[in-house]
Amino acid sequence: MKKMVALLLAVLMLGTLVTAQAESMSWWDQFLNLEETHKNVIWDPFTAETGIGVEYQNYDAASFKEAFDLAMGTDQGPAVMSYAWGANEAVAKYNNGYFAPLTIAKEDLPEYVQNTLADGYTMFDGEVYSFPTFAINHQALFWYNKNMVSEVPETLDEMRELLKQLTDAEKNVYGIALPLTDTGRMHNIINYVTELSGGVFDMDYTTGQYVFNDELTKAVFKFFVDIWEDGSVHPASTTLKTRTVRERWANDEAAFAIDGCWYPGSIKNAFGAEYLSKLGVAAAPVVEAGKHGLVGASPATGTFYMSSFCKDTKAGTQLILKLLSDEYAIALAEAMDQPPLNTAALANATNVAEVYVEGCNIMASQMGYRPEPQIRNAAVGDVYTEMLTVSPNVGDIYVGYITGAISDWETALDEYNAAMNAELDRAIEACRSMGSDVSREDWVFANYVRGENYTSEKYAELK
Repeated sequence: MKKMVALLLAVLMLGTLVTAQAESMSWWDQFLNLEETHKNVIWDPFTAETGIGVEYQNYDAASFKEAFDLAMGTDQGPAVMSYAWGANEAVAKYNNGYFAPLTIAKEDLPEYVQNTLADGYTMFDGEVYSFPTFAINHQALFWYNKNMVSEVPETLDEMRELLKQLTDAEKNVYGIALPLTDTGRMHNIINYVTELSGGVFDMDYTTGQYVFNDELTKAVFKFFVDIWEDGSVHPASTTLKTRTVRERWANDEAAFAIDGCWYPGSIKNAFGAEYLSKLGVAAAPVVEAGKHGLVGASPATGTFYMSSFCKDTKAGTQLILKLLSDEYAIALAEAMDQPPLNTAALANATNVAEVYVEGCNIMASQMGYRPEPQIRNAAVGDVYTEMLTVSPNVGDIYVGYITGAISDWETALDEYNAAMNAELDRAIEACRSMGSDVSREDWVFANYVRGENYTSEKYAELK
């Protein structure tokens, strides 16, 4: 209670300090499904309190990154922005000058928020830059049309057969549609299914080596190759993004789509509540029956950051702090988007579809934390900043193979894996040469058991 009072006082103090320096603030994000929620709960109340309007610009995640990078050279970027990069890239974006610190101390935030903050993710040099608003999640739930599917199998082999049965090309009906223009999303989906099958997403923290080419990864990759070669994937998938995959599903052209727990909200927002009656959800099938893994999450980045373009950081902070209200947490649940970090507020949510709750429950049962070298050694952040993007990634390789640009996907995975490990070694040596106290051993966690939740006390055991 004291923390919440302190937060409210901090917000009120910020409100008294806001001046008329800006007539409006720009807000960029990739959360189209939340536009109405943000307007009603965040932007309009902020404008009423401060007289500062909010100008909204929406992008899909891939376009957002490109737009922001271009804005960095033009001084035309947003005051507030969502975070669209990988978790380990936050320190690099900070080092590149993307963010501005919030004008509030960690101890003045609610305890449930303080418990999520981590150096190199939401805090830099002792200052708070952001906080998560969503619970940890992944992108690999299998959403299906209940009018076409009665039961979802446990294994990928069984799923392959089901997708064949569901496909009728003459009627323009296919087993599944995939967002193949978003190769980053496909990279994640393939690696998430690998992790759910008992493998690793990218790094094996028992050895400190990237693993994109072991038997499990190749088995999952082969499933996606096989369903394409079977003709079970909607052929328009090579032109589809995540949002347009939903159109094919809504039009009964695809029985399955792979997406996060926000799928019901996206469907309702785009097509209407009546479409929810045919929506079902299941856990992703795995390679071998009875063998399931845990999806590991890195420490959370912030959901929204004040960017370096923000000219009134007190007002920007006041705007961002509105994301911590119970009203916003309830609105997130009722929008059926990503589940709110403030789960205590969910009990007051209404008009939430049962399938959304089911999807959230499945995801919660599959999620935990993986080790994070940067928490163990802050100098690891220098390595993340130094590392260059290696391509083609797993999603690129998949799309490259099915379109004929890559002839041997197994060799391509081997080469990508070798290149990722070589780039990590190169970045470590480059940082060491500049004085960083870091080594490959920082990526090896002797007390990590694959499939178990790596909680905060585990780090202390290594000291």
